[in-house]
Amino acid sequence: MKLRVFLFEDNETVREAFVEWLKLRGHEVIAFPDADRFCSGADTCLCGDKEICGDVLLCDVNLPGMTGLELVTHLKEKKCLIPNVALMSGWWTEESRKEAERLGFATFRKPVDMARIFEWVTDCETSTDADRTLGSKFSRF
Repeated sequence: MKLRVFLFEDNETVREAFVEWLKLRGHEVIAFPDADRFCSGADTCLCGDKEICGDVLLCDVNLPGMTGLELVTHLKEKKCLIPNVALMSGWWTEESRKEAERLGFATFRKPVDMARIFEWVTDCETSTDADRTLGSKFSRF
């Protein structure tokens, strides 16, 4: 099943590797080096409350500017519908990892174990409703 994946990774090499792998699996990938462009603008979700913004959000915790944990918290506050969220970091603190898990997000340690991420994305594929309605607001990216 084709998923819409939002990827936030400031390391260009890592970001490009993830984009290539996800696209090879047939997914639509919208990648960003930081959260600023994605979060600017509206106080509420651009997709409204009936459309899913994306199926998966895969995010580095240590982004420039807004951190990954701040990004996903901000998106939750805006009521963005992204059912599968994973955060990854090589510098987890016990506090930040517990907060991510408390919020229901998958967590991965960098350098990433690609087999674990592949397994997680596969689980996202199988649990995604094929009849969902994806928001159309992201064509500008």
